Amino acid sequence: MPPAIGPLSRKTATPARPGAEDREKIVEAVILRKTLFLNMPDMLSGPMIKPLLFVAAISASLSLTGCQADNAPPVSATIVSRDWPTLIERLNCLPEEGVLIAAHRGTSRKQGLAENAIKSLEALYAGGVRVAEIDVARLRSGEHVLFHDGVWEDKSTGQGAVAQSRWADVQDYLLRDTDGGLTASRPSLLEDALQYARGRLHLEIDFKSSADYGEVIQMIRANNMSQDVVLIAYSAGQAKALARQAPEMLVSVSVKEKGDIEALEKSGVKRSQMMGWIGKSEDRTLQRYLEAQNIPVLAQEAGRRAPFIEADIFVTDYALSKRVFEGAMGLSSSEEGEYKACLSGL
Repeated sequence: MPPAIGPLSRKTATPARPGAEDREKIVEAVILRKTLFLNMPDMLSGPMIKPLLFVAAISASLSLTGCQADNAPPVSATIVSRDWPTLIERLNCLPEEGVLIAAHRGTSRKQGLAENAIKSLEALYAGGVRVAEIDVARLRSGEHVLFHDGVWEDKSTGQGAVAQSRWADVQDYLLRDTDGGLTASRPSLLEDALQYARGRLHLEIDFKSSADYGEVIQMIRANNMSQDVVLIAYSAGQAKALARQAPEMLVSVSVKEKGDIEALEKSGVKRSQMMGWIGKSEDRTLQRYLEAQNIPVLAQEAGRRAPFIEADIFVTDYALSKRVFEGAMGLSSSEEGEYKACLSGL
């Protein structure tokens, strides 16, 4: 097993730009990363590019070398080349003042769009959004679908409990938009959502009580999306279970105080796997603590105010009402150019 690569600290000075020999080495490293499907940063960042938040030492490379978390189930991975950035690469390219926008429930309010629908994901991507949070539930017939509520009534023409439904019936339901109006969208299979998102969107996966962790994780792997998802955990127990079953994926963990990180580590969740969810907290000290620990910060919009400058991903109900550039907001014209150049160089 190769030695783990530790996180890099936040830049405090402008780095020297690489010379020709260094650039050649960088290109070779990028090619190697893509060939092996590793999550390595390529050090082409300019003075305003965010530093490496953390290096996923528990990336897909572990499954290729036979190294796994203790008692973790075997990870089956195929060596697949990529031609789009991983979520961590996108964050590393993001200029210091920028923040990635994540569309809550896979939609944007006041746009005539339903929650958790393929058509809504298409609209988000067309509008420049690159991260979406989706809700996943398992039907009685075994399929996983995108849906938030435990029953169909409020958000569709269906009736009854989602977990007791069969796909043969569900696929005929119509979904309602965020204001209650009927849309032409129908419930979406998780498999179809993953296939659409691959190469377009990074996904936060919110597991409803009926969802099967193992089945969802295997679908993510089969669609070459392991480095494009964040698995959402609401408790330490859930975080431990997700981290054990998906050691190569990121896990969103709820953080209310500094001690939560140490407790999660002791339970078996690797720090390099964590993304710190602070919700609507305005505790800047906590945000800066997470930043100092190289743990990306996820925050939620309170009303429609501007995002916290310390947040790395900002979850909002109004994604399409924001001015975004390749998934990010808060960038100047010059920063947009730096961001685009960094992404193009991956």
